[in-house]
Amino acid sequence: MNRIRYFNEIEIEELLHNSNIIGIKNRSQLIYKNEFKLWAVLEKVKHSEKTAREIFESAGFNMNILNEQTPQRRLSSWIKKYKVFGVEYFIPNNQYRYKSKILNSKISVPNETEEIKSLIDTLEKNNLLTSKLTLVIEKLLNKL
Repeated sequence: MNRIRYFNEIEIEELLHNSNIIGIKNRSQLIYKNEFKLWAVLEKVKHSEKTAREIFESAGFNMNILNEQTPQRRLSSWIKKYKVFGVEYFIPNNQYRYKSKILNSKISVPNETEEIKSLIDTLEKNNLLTSKLTLVIEKLLNKL
């Protein structure tokens, strides 16, 4: 039987300082930014030799805090969703996602347009914005 890993206050403080974390639910569930999820998936696709742990470490996660299986489980889940739904899954407020309330949030939730623009900026900075992704984002912005 799997035991749930609860983070203490010091660990929560450190995790919330990571720019890829939005918040923590119930002291045990990390809520990751969509930009990080997409970046991690694309990083694995581009560099298949990299392990999930290496990807999380390069994103600034302290692996002494996270469970050994967390990176692999998260990345596997995101890759499956990427294969089924594509990039659109990682865009805020898409039709494929259920959002619950984040209790320990370090940021307020901006409106949809701001989130999409932030995602575009992050992807452009990391040279991950493709023409196909640009078209999807433009379609979504036109719907707003």
